[in-house]
Amino acid sequence: AIQLRVYSYQNQIEYNCDFIFSLGGTFGDLYTVVSEINIMDNISGCTDPFALNYYPEPSIPNDCECTYLDNGDYSLQFDGENGDYVSIPDSESLRPETITIGTWVRSSDFGNGDNKLVAKANIDNATDGQYTLYISDRIPIFNIKRESNCGHDGFYSSGGSEQLSEDVWHFILGTWDGNISKIYVNGLLAGENSNIPSGGIDNCYDGNLRFGYWWNGDPDLLSGEVDNISIWDRALSADEVMFYYENSINGNEDGLVGYWNFNEGEGENVYDRSCYQNHGINYGANWYENVTGCTDPLALNFNPEAFVDDGTCDYLGCMDELAINYDPQATINDD
Repeated sequence: AIQLRVYSYQNQIEYNCDFIFSLGGTFGDLYTVVSEINIMDNISGCTDPFALNYYPEPSIPNDCECTYLDNGDYSLQFDGENGDYVSIPDSESLRPETITIGTWVRSSDFGNGDNKLVAKANIDNATDGQYTLYISDRIPIFNIKRESNCGHDGFYSSGGSEQLSEDVWHFILGTWDGNISKIYVNGLLAGENSNIPSGGIDNCYDGNLRFGYWWNGDPDLLSGEVDNISIWDRALSADEVMFYYENSINGNEDGLVGYWNFNEGEGENVYDRSCYQNHGINYGANWYENVTGCTDPLALNFNPEAFVDDGTCDYLGCMDELAINYDPQATINDD
């Protein structure tokens, strides 16, 4: 690309413009002269019209550069009664053979049947699907479809062994590497299933991806909040799972095909912050502004509403370094 510094005698202004020469072409008009020519690097830019930095015709398209509306730290809240959900159109990137699905979730009523977190299935029939992450009677479950011959059978599950606590945030993540299905809770392996036919997830169905909902007529809806949902086209390693339990996703990681952090905080659009533009529509879920505070249940000032720890946790104990019962974690002296 070449940048021209031009002056328009007609409009009495000087300006820069990017220009790509072609044989036989012309530039400007009789009232415009070129005053300066600068050789520029090829221009990289975001081609997504939904992005804040949309650039319609970059010489190097790069949708990993896209930025979207960000009003702060938000999650999505589902009431479990009115059929609230998010729907994302089917795309080839959402039909991987191997997969990781992760989300943060909190609920005051995990015992209310099956709380659907993430599901990709035909809206008219739950069995015509590909994968699902949900919580059943406070136990996290990860489903994939294998060797179904495009029929109703073929769901295989891996589940956790312990019930989730209510009113606190949990990081739930399921993986399928083509041989073993695993589910993690708060960065740690909670269950696995190796009795599954090896191979890629069945790719028979073109249903949308949905959050908080599985299929029409589903009696078990999500009651609670979700945040930072991610889908990958590979199985994350145990070390990676722990890393993303402790750290945020950037959006351009290897294998990431969908990432929704809900920080738009308003409106009906739900933006995918990965490189794949798997945007969706919010049908009735509430935008919930996340609270910062102490997230350690063992602390004196534990705040169950807090999603992000702000380093203010207080602990009672002996603060005298010469004492036998010295507690290095203590912030308030126990006299």
